[in-house]
Amino acid sequence: MQRTVTYHGGRQHHTVRGQGHGASAGAESGWETPVAGGADGALRLPQKHGVRPADHHARYDIITQTPGGKYALGLRLFEYGRQVERTWDISLVARPYMEHLSQSTGASVMLSICEGGSVITLDQVEARDRLRIVSDAGARLPIYCTSQGKVFLAHMPRAEAEKLLRRQGMTQFTPHTITDVGALLRETDACRESGYAIENGEYKIGLRSISAPVYTAERTVRYTVGVIGMFRSTHSDEFRDAVEQVCT
Repeated sequence: MQRTVTYHGGRQHHTVRGQGHGASAGAESGWETPVAGGADGALRLPQKHGVRPADHHARYDIITQTPGGKYALGLRLFEYGRQVERTWDISLVARPYMEHLSQSTGASVMLSICEGGSVITLDQVEARDRLRIVSDAGARLPIYCTSQGKVFLAHMPRAEAEKLLRRQGMTQFTPHTITDVGALLRETDACRESGYAIENGEYKIGLRSISAPVYTAERTVRYTVGVIGMFRSTHSDEFRDAVEQVCT
């Protein structure tokens, strides 16, 4: 029979919605925003009767013209691409990688985000062995005693991280939970240097995890991907292999 370990406390659900930043380039120019269309998936650029497409596209930086008279892609297309990127469903993008990571490590894999001083599970891939470690999508986890949370703390300004930890308090869930702010900040410093964080039975006895940051195009840490399982110890070969897999 397969055992299940639930890796969270309450069942508080959370919805994450992507938001754009300001008006679109098309709105600024009064023209329709380019969209992908047709069986070939080609980009259909806006056009207007009586106006040469190249003239209009050059005017709004969709294309640029070199001194030699040739055309190249312009700044607007880059901005359009950035707007499309913001609409990506991170779970769909990360899912193939998470499934591969779970298969290669034999452990559960979680995709998380930080909000309101807590870690929120966005998606997970459960291990296929006898022990299933699950965390419902939307579940909130402590930021200070999970590897996911340590990654987020490591990439905050130190003063902000310290203020957050002192404000919310640090409950001791297990004998291994770090409840001293200074000691935890020293660990997050090491996490920032190494590129990953570990949890060694600090939230649930017997559970160990490794998490690494997921960067946005702006090089900010918006998400984490982590592996969690009943590893024998943080010095075991299987744990070291999981660290390598997560950080690859």
